Amino acid sequence: MKLFKKRYLAAIGTAMIAIPALLMWIDAICSPISTGFCATWLGFQWETVLAGYAGFTGAGIAIYGIMMQIRHDSQNRITGQMHHALIAAHAMREINAKAKVYRENLGSMATTRKAPAKNTKPRYELTEGDTEKVRLACEAANKFVIAGEKDTLEAVRAKHTENIPHEALPHIDNVLAAVRFPASNKFTGETDEIRYGSFLHDTIRHLEKIENSTLFGAGIIEQAHTEKLDALEQN
Repeated sequence: MKLFKKRYLAAIGTAMIAIPALLMWIDAICSPISTGFCATWLGFQWETVLAGYAGFTGAGIAIYGIMMQIRHDSQNRITGQMHHALIAAHAMREINAKAKVYRENLGSMATTRKAPAKNTKPRYELTEGDTEKVRLACEAANKFVIAGEKDTLEAVRAKHTENIPHEALPHIDNVLAAVRFPASNKFTGETDEIRYGSFLHDTIRHLEKIENSTLFGAGIIEQAHTEKLDALEQN
């Protein structure tokens, strides 16, 4: 549809230039030549026809401009209706980006052990090294991944649910629930490596869940917005 419109507009633009140029070219050729065709042509009030054509074309351009303004207003209306949902999508994209950075950083401190059973995920274990560095990195992830966007998501979820695609709501809820990260003091073990290895594993898994929820939640909202704009284009 968009390609058709572009071709249609290109054809109109070409005709606007080509037709007057053709008429003036014929007139220039016939001025010094006295053939039957040229005599007929010179007696033809082509300037009047051209003026009418120019007026008709101008009216067409004006109508097209009005249509484009209506379409633009409709697009703004759709975007306005989804304004708060798009704010939530942006917040989730921000959280997703931070979660990925923290997860990759923590992953560099871990080794993976083969999953104990089929269809289960492998377990992350602490690579031999500085357990205090691991603790601080995990606690930083706990503190900063969602902190900046938490209030935004909570406000949108509480006050603007009607403007959010229903399928996105569980993902927003999952992200808000994910504020409660694993706490370092809940882990026990004979050594710091065991204790903080469990802390590291749970934190990485927690970040993976946040990444998935934010990715799907933002994607659903953005897709709904795109579909509404595409539907407008089809009309």
